[in-house]
Amino acid sequence: MGRVTAFLLLAGCAGRDPAADLDVRLLARGPFALGQPMFLALEATNRGSRELRFDVQGLMHGPYGVRTSDGRDVPYVDPRMGGLGTLQDFVSLKPGETATLDQIDLAYQFAILDPGEYVARFRGLDAWGQAGWADESPDVTRVPASAPLRFSVGPGTLSPRDRALRALLPALPEGWIVYKDGDGLTFQKNRIEGTGLRAVVSFTLPDTVSPLRLMGKADRTPADDVLEAELQTTLLAPLRTSIEKALR
Repeated sequence: MGRVTAFLLLAGCAGRDPAADLDVRLLARGPFALGQPMFLALEATNRGSRELRFDVQGLMHGPYGVRTSDGRDVPYVDPRMGGLGTLQDFVSLKPGETATLDQIDLAYQFAILDPGEYVARFRGLDAWGQAGWADESPDVTRVPASAPLRFSVGPGTLSPRDRALRALLPALPEGWIVYKDGDGLTFQKNRIEGTGLRAVVSFTLPDTVSPLRLMGKADRTPADDVLEAELQTTLLAPLRTSIEKALR
């Protein structure tokens, strides 16, 4: 009977997800107010009996979400929406160890433009180390999601860029995204029909809209120049109209 019990215990451990031993949580560095940074820290503790190893490169790809108290998603407006390449970045935690994996400014990454109650969550990271990646060791685990973190945002003064963002988000034409870019904003349309290109337009306060640029190709051709000229009318003109109406 003892042998059977021992076998079952070993079988259970062999099939257990090692990520279950990783305690992940968000910590607010508040109090928070509009127009001010809103820092959160992402911490992880190894609650298990063996060392855990995981890849945190996905932290550069916005694995966070914010919702209002009534469940509406808050738009993600970090510049990394425009596309960002990353490299593997492994972290190891011994049993009982705690590490701060990330620190973010919610006010910069999300369009938190009104005071009120919000809920933040870390969505987790998949386990890398699969075939074709630099590290294929079997001990690489995923990073589980955190529990929701509720936080309050008090009244304050929005920057000119954020005031413009607040006006422009509801007026954004279909297919376009907008993200913060220094003191201004960048509009991007990721799919141009019939091409692998994306359209990018910069907006500089108070009201300057740049010409549309095509991105996503190392070597431009004359056909690309023709398409870019056509899109100044078919894509940029409606976007410019939406911006002008929203900011009146």
